[in-house]
Amino acid sequence: MSEDSDLKFARRNILTNPHLGARDHISADVVTLGTFSEGFYNRLQITPELVWKDFESIISEIPPILNRNTAAASPSIFKRAAALTISFIQHSPLNQPFPKTSFPEVLTEITNHQNAIVAFEYCRQCLHEASYDLRQAGGTPKTITLKSRIALSDHFYYDLIHGISNIKSDTSFHFIALLYESLAYKANKGASYPEVV
Repeated sequence: MSEDSDLKFARRNILTNPHLGARDHISADVVTLGTFSEGFYNRLQITPELVWKDFESIISEIPPILNRNTAAASPSIFKRAAALTISFIQHSPLNQPFPKTSFPEVLTEITNHQNAIVAFEYCRQCLHEASYDLRQAGGTPKTITLKSRIALSDHFYYDLIHGISNIKSDTSFHFIALLYESLAYKANKGASYPEVV
């Protein structure tokens, strides 16, 4: 695979794929997620030991997670990000921890940090420039594009990675979806529903 091809796949947004997890679309999503993960290791000058079948398992598990947790025919991008994060952590395809020379020790001491970091970073990339319709009662839907990338403090980032690093089930699905949604809204003024409660 060429470097241009790698970049193309790494930048592809799985979360906006309307056929996410469908058998006839799974290969491209597997390549996208695997290439993103591989690129993460390559930037750290590590040759990864990837098992591509693990990425297929991640993608295949996203629709069941969504089906168990939402009745929406087309779940929001935030719910899709939550499902991808949960599936990624449950399958934890990355078995090489990141080096202390590249990340703060407080982060590399977190068990399974590499899977949590890559899952979150992929979702953060996907949410940047993502669009969705904001539907208010009686009004026409307004299309919102998340122009600003989610930004976090070091402290929040460590706690977030710690919080998602060892997810065992999808019981935290709604909280993770709300986390992504609130982080996106914080970075993008006017992207949320009116705050009236």
